[in-house]
Amino acid sequence: MTGPDCDVEELRRTVADLVTEDPESIGPDTNLFELGLDSLALMRLVGRWRQSGIEVNFAELADHPTISAWSKLMDEREPAVVVGNGAGAGPTAGTDAEFPLAVMQHAYWIGRGDGQWLGGVAAHLYTEFDRVGVDPDRLRTAIERLVTRHDMLRARFTTGGKQRVEPISGWRGLTVHDLRGLDHQQSTARLASIRDTLSHQMLDIERGEVFYIALSLLPGGRTRLHLDVDMVAADAVSYRILLADLAQLYERPGVMLPAVGYSYREYRMARLESRNQAAAQWWQGRLPNLPSAPELPLAGRRVEQRSSAARVSRRYFTLGAQACAALTGACRRRAVTPAMVVATAFAEVIGAWSAQPRFLLNVPLFDREQLHPDVDKLVGDFTSSVLLEVDLTEPVKFVERVRRMQSQMHTDAAHAGYPGV
Repeated sequence: MTGPDCDVEELRRTVADLVTEDPESIGPDTNLFELGLDSLALMRLVGRWRQSGIEVNFAELADHPTISAWSKLMDEREPAVVVGNGAGAGPTAGTDAEFPLAVMQHAYWIGRGDGQWLGGVAAHLYTEFDRVGVDPDRLRTAIERLVTRHDMLRARFTTGGKQRVEPISGWRGLTVHDLRGLDHQQSTARLASIRDTLSHQMLDIERGEVFYIALSLLPGGRTRLHLDVDMVAADAVSYRILLADLAQLYERPGVMLPAVGYSYREYRMARLESRNQAAAQWWQGRLPNLPSAPELPLAGRRVEQRSSAARVSRRYFTLGAQACAALTGACRRRAVTPAMVVATAFAEVIGAWSAQPRFLLNVPLFDREQLHPDVDKLVGDFTSSVLLEVDLTEPVKFVERVRRMQSQMHTDAAHAGYPGV
């Protein structure tokens, strides 16, 4: 074996890093899902090996998740031509020209329209962070440096469904709410009002406003940071990158972060050139037998136009640390992932209300292909989706249902080069 990670011991160390285990504790035939290997880590590994010239896919690694099976598989594969690092992705790479939206970006963009059923709302991620003593001027400087660092914070989305990176961001600047003179009841009411407004706002992405940041100054030196990012410009992983970079730029204002030597535009153009025709043919072959969306009862009449009171309501519950640890342990003992347990529970609930026991779920995937060493530093929308077939016709035990859905998901994810949208 000649590629990276191909030596058995090196492969063992790579896997140990993914599952946070001692390499010596991983036997050649240990089921890696039982050690906590998840689908996201496996997809990153597939991308890494394929970038180095070893043609493997998600499904075959997931079907035989052991060191010995993976080692044998890579022994059998002749290294393909290694793709370049993406630095020269087309003649217009690095320019400020318009470029196409990714599939999920396009879906988000379409969904913002008032004419869309259940549309007229933005896909955005709003979060609040409480700290003590955050300085507005220092924060403002850090944000400005963040905007300079990440080009998608300067993105503008056109009415024709394109995007371009501008020299100057459409960010409206840091908003500071000084609530220090209010009593507890008054400040609580103001914070609730701010949350209600920001958590349901629609940023003006056509003007280049893809994020919003405000800082509330509270009694006793406390502060609350309000951060809202439209997901047409940054996915959930990018949100983490933004937070990590912003924290460093604020805490260490004199330190220069390593430059990002690649752009989201270059990434998108490179992906356009490498569309997976085999995946497209596979899905086209499945189309005649795929079920439709769940047939769910509707509450009330269908409203053709969005009213000014249209809202998104988030419903959630939290597992405590003990329950979460118990769930994770149960998953490992049965070689299934927590993500697929949650997906199966969701499917069971949907199935309880659906008129048909066979239906499709649109499952999001983080699809950040390693086209360049700096891809993991990029901010942008790298999400894709896969159509997951659910068949609840036969009554089976829950753990068996999870295993079946996990197997189906692994098969479908191997062909995710042709997205569900």
